[in-house]
Amino acid sequence: MPKNKHDETHFAEMLCTKFCHDMAGAVSAVNNGVEFLFDETDEATREQAMSLLKLSAKEGLSKLQIYRIAYGRAAASSDTEIGEVRDMMVDFFENSRIELDWLGKDGDKTGNEMRRIMVNMILRVAGHLAYGGKLSVIIENDGRKVTVTGKNDRIKAESEVKKAIDGDLKDELSPYNVAARFLKKIVDEAGIKLSISLTENEVDLIAVY
Repeated sequence: MPKNKHDETHFAEMLCTKFCHDMAGAVSAVNNGVEFLFDETDEATREQAMSLLKLSAKEGLSKLQIYRIAYGRAAASSDTEIGEVRDMMVDFFENSRIELDWLGKDGDKTGNEMRRIMVNMILRVAGHLAYGGKLSVIIENDGRKVTVTGKNDRIKAESEVKKAIDGDLKDELSPYNVAARFLKKIVDEAGIKLSISLTENEVDLIAVY
């Protein structure tokens, strides 16, 4: 974790690097759609370009909404309906190979800090599902316990994520481990207990407060 101003700046730089990398695909797709739209005269191609533009713009907006929650700062006293978070995550994974299974009451509410932790947990587990799979979110005890599970016959090891959550990661800060370190940082600051288990075909993140 950062211990001085220089470390804090480096941490912010790495987090921004990851953010820009994750957003580049959606923005590039919008740019490609615009080029097709204006360079092609064939009607069928123009329709395909419009479809690409709509899909890519929706994907980009969804990512921005999720990343604003994950990495931004919201009023700690505000509450959010868990159903709203679910709807945003459904949009986020709509065009991915990940199947989202959400178990929780729509009317239940959670504080913005726990909402941010919840979203970061989902993103970290999704990182293990590079080959697709099922991602389950279970909300219990009025939002005070969140379990996020990713399953597939083949998952991406992401050992640095487990080490970061366990507090054992000694490697240099990089765009590949900064998000996991950020999650560890915010759960520690919130006094929330976070645990992780990782096998060949399953990863589980559990947060309790």
